[in-house]
Amino acid sequence: MKKVCLLFTTVVMIMLFALSANALELTGQCGENVYWTFDNSTGELVVSGAGPMTDYEFSDDDNPFSFKDIRNVVIGDGVTSIGDYAFSYAEGLTSVIIPESVTSIGDYAFIWCEKLESLTIPDSVISIGDAAFWSCEKLESLTIPDSVISIGDSAFQDCENITSITLGSNIETIGEGAFYRCKKLERITIPDSVISIGHSAFSYCPNLADVAIGKGVVSVDDFAFAGCNLKSITIPDNVAYIGTAVFDATPLEGIIVDENNAAYSNDENGVLYNKDKTVLLEYPSGNKNTTYTIPESVTSIRQRAFVFCNNLESITIPGTVETVSQEAFLLCLKLSEVIISDGVSSVESMAFVNNQYLDSITIEDMDVDLGENSIGVNTYKVVGLEQEEFINHWIRVFKSGADVAVLEELEAYLVYTDDMIHIGKIYCHAGSTAEAYAVENNVDYELIHFYKSEWTYDYEQMIRFRKCIHCDALVIEKLETIESGDVEIVAPIDPDADFEVDEIEKTGDSYLLIKEAVTNSLGTEWDVLKAFDITFKNKDGVHVQPDGTVKVKLPLDREKEGDYKVYRVNDDGTLTDMNAYRQGSHMVFDTNHFSVYVIVEERVQEEPEAPTNEESPFDFFTKIINWFKELIERIIKFFRSIGV
Repeated sequence: MKKVCLLFTTVVMIMLFALSANALELTGQCGENVYWTFDNSTGELVVSGAGPMTDYEFSDDDNPFSFKDIRNVVIGDGVTSIGDYAFSYAEGLTSVIIPESVTSIGDYAFIWCEKLESLTIPDSVISIGDAAFWSCEKLESLTIPDSVISIGDSAFQDCENITSITLGSNIETIGEGAFYRCKKLERITIPDSVISIGHSAFSYCPNLADVAIGKGVVSVDDFAFAGCNLKSITIPDNVAYIGTAVFDATPLEGIIVDENNAAYSNDENGVLYNKDKTVLLEYPSGNKNTTYTIPESVTSIRQRAFVFCNNLESITIPGTVETVSQEAFLLCLKLSEVIISDGVSSVESMAFVNNQYLDSITIEDMDVDLGENSIGVNTYKVVGLEQEEFINHWIRVFKSGADVAVLEELEAYLVYTDDMIHIGKIYCHAGSTAEAYAVENNVDYELIHFYKSEWTYDYEQMIRFRKCIHCDALVIEKLETIESGDVEIVAPIDPDADFEVDEIEKTGDSYLLIKEAVTNSLGTEWDVLKAFDITFKNKDGVHVQPDGTVKVKLPLDREKEGDYKVYRVNDDGTLTDMNAYRQGSHMVFDTNHFSVYVIVEERVQEEPEAPTNEESPFDFFTKIINWFKELIERIIKFFRSIGV
C-alpha cells in the first residue's frame, strides 16, 4: 500500500510540475471567435480563430495585450481585423505578421510601438485607422498595397525613420496628418486614385523634396506640405480646392498650375491665384524676387499668403485690395518696405507681425482700419497716419496682449514714434529698430531668434514670444514691482508703501481656522498647501488697499502637475475663488483687495478596482492546486480509515 501511495504522490507531483510549466503560457479571448496565446518565455503573442478582433479603448482595463514584454505578434489566417488600441504602447514589440484574411487595421492599433521594425501590410487590407502606427520610430520603409482605399488621420505620424513610402494605386483619401513629421522621407508620388489630401498630411517632413500630385486629386487641405523641402510643384487640372498655406515655410520657388485647371492659375512669378486672379492665394516662400507688386486685378489677399517669404524685401499693395487678411505677411524675414495704396480699407490683426526689419509702413489712406496687433513690434513708424491714431493703435496692441512680450517676470514693452513708452526688458530681433532703440537708450533687451536655419524655425522661441498676459489693469506710468520673500506683486501703487507677507505656519489657531474654512466650503477632497497673509501699509503705517487691480504671484513649490486653486479667506469664513492660473512655480491672480490667501490642491482619489467575473490563468492554476490538495487529504483519510 505504501508503494501505491508513493506512486500516486509521484503522479500528482508530475502533474503539478506540468501545470507550473504551462503557467508561462497565458491564453484568453479577444473576439467572439478569436483567441490569443502568449508565451511569457519568448514574448510571442499568437492570435488565432475566425472573424474580427475586439475594439478596445485607451487605457482599457479589458485589453488583454497590455503586456510590456510582447516582442513578436503572429496573427493567424482567419482573423479579419486588428482591433482599436489592440497592441498600443507595446514598447518591446519588434515584428508583427498580418495574414491575408485581415481587411482592416483599427485606430491606434500599434501607436507608440517604438521598436517595431518589420511590417508587411497584406493585399487584403482595405483601411488603415487613425494613428494606427503613430510614433513607430524604427520603421524605415513602407509599402501600402493596392487594396487599401483609405489611410486614417495621423496613421504614420512621427515615424521619424521612414525614408521610403510606396502608396497603392487604389487609395482615395489620405487623412489629416497621415505622414506628419516623417523626418527622413525624401519623395512621394500621390497616385491618380487619390481624391483628397488631408490637413497637414505631409507637413514638416523637412527632407521631402520631390512630390508628384496625382491627376485625380480634387482637394488639397490646409498645410498639406508645409515645412517640407519642396522647390517646385505642379497642380494638376482636376484640383478644385487648395487650402490655406499648403506650401507654408518651404523653399518653393514657384507654383505651376495646369493651364486646363478651371479653379486656379499662376503668374509669371509662380504666385498662386484663383482662376481670374482676383484672389492672391499663396506666394512661394522661396521665390528669389526681392520686390513684388500685387496686380490691380486682386481684390483680396488670403490669410498667410506671404508667410516665411524670406527673400521679399518690398511689397506694394494696390488700392483694389479691400482687406489685407490675418497673418498675410507674418514672419517675412527680410521685408523692410510696405506700401499700402489709397483704397485699401482694412488691415487685419497680425498682418505684419514678427518682421524683424520692417521699420515703417506707408499707408496712403489715413482712414484705413488697423486691426489689433496688425503691425509688428519692430515697426515704430507709420507714414501717413496721424501720431494720435498710431498711439491708439499701439495701446490696443498693448491691451490685447497678443504681441507684447510678457514673460513670467511680467516684463513688457510698448514703443511708438516720438513719445516712447517703455516697460521692463525689450525682446527683439537682431538688427531691428527695437534693438537699435534699446542700445541707444541703454535699455535692457534680449535677442530672439525664430530660425534655427534658413528654413527651420525655432518653435520654443516662437511659443515663448507668444506667451503673453493681458495687461489692461496696469497703469503704465505708475507700474511698480514689489517683492516680499517669494511673493511678488505688480501694481500701480505708491512705491513708498510697505508691502508685507506672512506665510501662515501649519500650527496655531490661524491655520486651524483656514483649514476649517476650506473643509466647510470645499469638503475633505481638498488639501491646504500654503496660506499667506498679505497686507499693505502707507508711509504713515496705516493699512490700506491697492489703488486698482494688482497682479499677485504666490510660490507653489510644486513640480508635479495637479489641480491647484487659490482662494481668498473672507472675514466670515467663506472662500472667494481667485481664478488663479499656474505660471512656472507660481500661482498668479488679479485682485483689488489684500487679505489672507490659501493655495489648495485636490486630493487624488484612488478608485477601487471593479470586481470582475473573468478568471485569470493564475486563478485557475490556484484552484487546480487546491483541488489536488483536497484530493490527497481525502485519499490519506481513506487509507487511514481502513487501517493502512
